[in-house]
Amino acid sequence: MHDDVAGDDVGAFRHGAVEVVSTGMIIDPDDAATVAAMVLDTTSRPDVADLTRVHATEGIGDVRCGLGVYDIGPSDGWLVRLEVSVDHPVHCRFHTVVDWIGHREWLGTIVDGGAVAIGTGDDDGTWLRLNVDPELVSPVLEMLDRRAS
Repeated sequence: MHDDVAGDDVGAFRHGAVEVVSTGMIIDPDDAATVAAMVLDTTSRPDVADLTRVHATEGIGDVRCGLGVYDIGPSDGWLVRLEVSVDHPVHCRFHTVVDWIGHREWLGTIVDGGAVAIGTGDDDGTWLRLNVDPELVSPVLEMLDRRAS
């Protein structure tokens, strides 16, 4: 019975997530910085797909990023959720989910660089670069590292 409840919790944590196609690094052409990046499958989320275009043409005004963790059970099942909220010039809310163990180093590069770039894989070459506060994210990732060891 406990496993079924845990499965429901994972499903609830993942529910509505925009699928991550790939993660890696890009070189930002604006300042030549190396930035952690993820490409999302926005097939079912045209509002998310349109964010990179809006950013390129109108700039991004009010953007907030959050981080959630699902750290129940063994560390190989832990998940990290990146939550994005845009209120200006458009309104959009979405989240993505990655497994912690497989993305541990990549998540560290987000903290190190203070940013993550989001692309939609539409070959237009535009990315939405989001600032991430290392002082807020780093303690969460450090806590996961401590608990996993």
